[in-house]
Amino acid sequence: MTKSLLLLATIITFLSCNTDDDATPESTFLDGDLEIRSQADLDDPNIQNYKTIGGNLVVHYTENVENLSALAHLEEVQGSIIISYNDMLTSLEGLERIASLKNLQISNNPELISLNGLENLTELSEALNINDNPTLNDLSGLLNLETVGVQLSVMNNPALGNLEGFNSLSKVQELLLTNNNSLTDISALEGLSHSSEIKIYLNSNLSDFCALDNCLAENVETISFITQGNAYNPTLQDIIDGNCTN
Repeated sequence: MTKSLLLLATIITFLSCNTDDDATPESTFLDGDLEIRSQADLDDPNIQNYKTIGGNLVVHYTENVENLSALAHLEEVQGSIIISYNDMLTSLEGLERIASLKNLQISNNPELISLNGLENLTELSEALNINDNPTLNDLSGLLNLETVGVQLSVMNNPALGNLEGFNSLSKVQELLLTNNNSLTDISALEGLSHSSEIKIYLNSNLSDFCALDNCLAENVETISFITQGNAYNPTLQDIIDGNCTN
């Protein structure tokens, strides 16, 4: 009798262990887009568990999200990341594992002061748009970004005084700097070597373009370079002739 009870207990224990082992693990892959509209979304354990998003990550119209630390496991977004209209967002902490993307759009985030959280991002195959962020004054989170395949636009960021963070940037097809009224220093672009179009408009305090000397000289036969509405508006020939600042 004792042996029978012992055998029964062993069988139950074995079945119990097998049941635990066979339990379906939480999914780390999302086949599609992920939309975040609130902190409650970020607090969802299923969302926190994702390592790969097969579509786009869209964080928008949130009222109580201050950072993205709940996404700390996320390693890959196969589409684009769009971060816009987030009332309380102050940083992008939580995206540290993202190394490459198609597109990244960061726009209309009134409390966003830095891009901390993007330190491992090295490549965007299509576009990076940093637009309409009224308190953004620090791009240093992008310090390892090397390539933007199509367009890099920095527009309507009135608190942005410099482009520190683009120090590793070497290649971008189209660069657009527009209406950043505090911008006085673009020296972080000294490493830029390949571009086909550079447009710099309406940066009312920008008068020094010397950081672009090498890029413009190396691409002089093919590049389109336009300045307008800045404190100084040199032509391509002006810069080639050494008149890169007033």
